[in-house]
Amino acid sequence: MMNTVGSTTVDIKKTLLHYIKAEFKEKDLDMLKSLLGSIYTELTNTPDILPHLESPNFAADPLDCCDRTNSDTITDTPSFSPDNLKPYQDFLIANERSKNTISKYISDVTGFITFLSSAEISKEQCLDYKKYLLKQNYAVSTVNSKLCSIHSFLTFLDRADCFVQLEKVQKKELKATYAILTPEDYHKLLEESSRPQKRKVNLMIRAFGQTGIRVSELQFITVESIQQQEITIRNKNKNRKVPLIRELQKMLNDYVIEKNIPSGPIFTDKNKKPLERQNIYNMLQTIAANAGIDKRKAHPHALRHFFAKSFYDKTHDLVMLSNILGHSDISTTKNYVTGTFEELCNEMEEIGIL
Repeated sequence: MMNTVGSTTVDIKKTLLHYIKAEFKEKDLDMLKSLLGSIYTELTNTPDILPHLESPNFAADPLDCCDRTNSDTITDTPSFSPDNLKPYQDFLIANERSKNTISKYISDVTGFITFLSSAEISKEQCLDYKKYLLKQNYAVSTVNSKLCSIHSFLTFLDRADCFVQLEKVQKKELKATYAILTPEDYHKLLEESSRPQKRKVNLMIRAFGQTGIRVSELQFITVESIQQQEITIRNKNKNRKVPLIRELQKMLNDYVIEKNIPSGPIFTDKNKKPLERQNIYNMLQTIAANAGIDKRKAHPHALRHFFAKSFYDKTHDLVMLSNILGHSDISTTKNYVTGTFEELCNEMEEIGIL
């Protein structure tokens, strides 16, 4: 793949084509032809661009570059570089992907394009990239996550023929003890953040640990949600409500009154915008370090797991827990309540099988 865009006639032609296809989604090819032809006409009247359009095939059929029957290698897709992914980003926005999803996809695709260097996209190149990822000692789930991002990019390019199979994931293993946030750890975090100047992070820890929300959902804890005693979370065209226990509601309400927050999200930065993921992570890491807790446990998702396991241990209601966590597949919820190897050993000791 070339590292510049628009350096050849074909690049200009294909870039225009993919912009149009993203808009019309190929529902009316005649309309696409007409529109692309009109754009070509306008471009030919521009002296600076005309030299780049001297292609015998350009005006003949603006869509002939879509024929891929004779080659597995992509020769009809606009060239992209890590610094020029805006068309793909616009595609993700048009498909209502979340800000965090877009950021991740762009990051993963940037790595993919960097790997390709000057090579053109083909099924073989995609297989090579998969092998490369596996050699980096990433977890299988991480490799699959990156491949899903690449598949999204290939979908944008209309190159589903280059999809590669995801790696098979074996049944979830028992978690290592160091990866689990225990009740003792949780209370240490609360104690370390109990001073007045740490009140914001203390409330965040309580919010994650007592509701199980995702880090991206912290913004939905608003003045209005506190008044209603429930968090209304809107994500991917789906809404769900998460209850606020009375103690947490009161603490949040006191904070709102003290900080004179009239409405909207209560966990914000100096510019009154919802806290960024990295800021939240850094705050938790600092508290954990001061409390003498393994930093690998100090992140919002660990608190989400802590809530899930605590809830399940008391209720054994997997369906209700799945609804609270916002899982569409209950098998995902099962992964949240998996115990540690140490817990398994303790259970076997108590059973006392000879």
